Amino acid sequence: MLNYLRQLEAKVIHHSRRFWWYGYAVAVVLVCLALVARLSLRELLNPSPYLLFLLVVFVTSWLGNIKASLLTIVAFAVLQLYYFTPPLYSLSLAKTKAADWVGLLGFVVVSLVTSVLVWARNAARVRADTAVGEAKDSAQRTEAILRSALDSIIVMDHTGRVVEFNPAAEQMFGYTRDQVVGQEMAVLIIPERYRDKHRQGLARYLETGEGPVLGRRIEVTAMRSDGSTFDVELAITPIRIAGQPLFTGYLRDITERKQLERQKDDFIRMASHELKTPVTSVKLYAQSLQRRLRRLGDTEAAASLGKVTGQLDRLNVLINALLDLSRVETGKMSLNLEEADLNEVIGNAVSQAAIVSPGHQITVQGRLPQPIYADKVRLGQAITNLISNAVKYSPQGGPVLVEVEPAAEAVTVRVVDRGIGISKQQLGKVFDRYHRVYKQDGKIFSGLGIGLYITAEIIKLHRGKIGVESEEGRGSTFYITLPLSSEEKFEETHTRH
Repeated sequence: MLNYLRQLEAKVIHHSRRFWWYGYAVAVVLVCLALVARLSLRELLNPSPYLLFLLVVFVTSWLGNIKASLLTIVAFAVLQLYYFTPPLYSLSLAKTKAADWVGLLGFVVVSLVTSVLVWARNAARVRADTAVGEAKDSAQRTEAILRSALDSIIVMDHTGRVVEFNPAAEQMFGYTRDQVVGQEMAVLIIPERYRDKHRQGLARYLETGEGPVLGRRIEVTAMRSDGSTFDVELAITPIRIAGQPLFTGYLRDITERKQLERQKDDFIRMASHELKTPVTSVKLYAQSLQRRLRRLGDTEAAASLGKVTGQLDRLNVLINALLDLSRVETGKMSLNLEEADLNEVIGNAVSQAAIVSPGHQITVQGRLPQPIYADKVRLGQAITNLISNAVKYSPQGGPVLVEVEPAAEAVTVRVVDRGIGISKQQLGKVFDRYHRVYKQDGKIFSGLGIGLYITAEIIKLHRGKIGVESEEGRGSTFYITLPLSSEEKFEETHTRH
């Protein structure tokens, strides 16, 4: 019986929402039925004349709406005066007794309170049903998204345990969802040599709110259920629910991409090695022929061969850059560390740039009064790349400033130009491999896009930092910060990292 009443209530409420007149129709029907019953059972209902009317008001409020309930109360007040309050069949208020007035007013007040309470209850229930429905729909949408996603999605709580594991993750790692939910994620999918670092990172985030890998894409090594490892691209997004953080990880298997990159790097390395020998030989033959032509007095031909050797030098620089790229990618770029005069390194780089680009005024401001522990050749290569970069992106000429700013434990070198600058969209990519900056007319500057990438790797090998500040149309400032370390301190830092 109770279930039937609930179904009836739901059906009437549904129709009331769908048809504006439905609640009023229910009220009219119930008022008519109550009037007929009251007239037919006048003697029986006289001891409690308002009980039937009050019951109808309650039912109308329950099944209808607040406006239909108010209409019912007004209708019953009029019918009570006309049919049941002396003088009968009259709406004259002058002859109505005080007792009848009190009863009528009491009925109206009780009916109003009843209507308001029932309406409030219905409104609360509607809101609750709506919230439950929305929560259910949201859960279904979330489940559908997780199930249909091509990328693996893993959700981890603040204790490091898995709370969600979608079908793509099941296929990638070889676990079922039931096997991993509630288990520590580090043990399941992170190789053992990286687990402590993961746990330390989680603890640091919970303590400080800082997470260097959050909100960006990184490449890491993951582990399958059988213990085999593979490369994945990972992005982690933190959210807070009930005051506790949840971490959603999006993972993509990049094994094929990494294999293609390795094949490409192998090809570049082999091609660079194969090209270096013939280019060197051609340059030697060209220089020998140039000297012979000069002795014979053919200066025009000798000048042409000079241009050939210049182009061979450019080709040799490109080959060396490709070889450096190969060394960086294979982790074989090493440093020949020794005490170095930073001022001399910068001076050599500036002199070389001035020869190549005489139209730019390159000045140095500041000095470092002490030597640093570095690889002079690699550090000179990095600073040369930054100065060449400043000259390259200042096509209209203009000054280039190299600033040296010593501090207690480090020295900062800035290369400042007033060139075209870098847009905000490109600013975060300038140190990426193969990235090339666009000109203002939309064309791309010439080059391989590896100079700044190699420079950044050289500075990282020195345990330094590199960055850029730029405003489009107003120039750029590239800066590197190098530690003022002795050999012992450098080795200690290298080991700790």
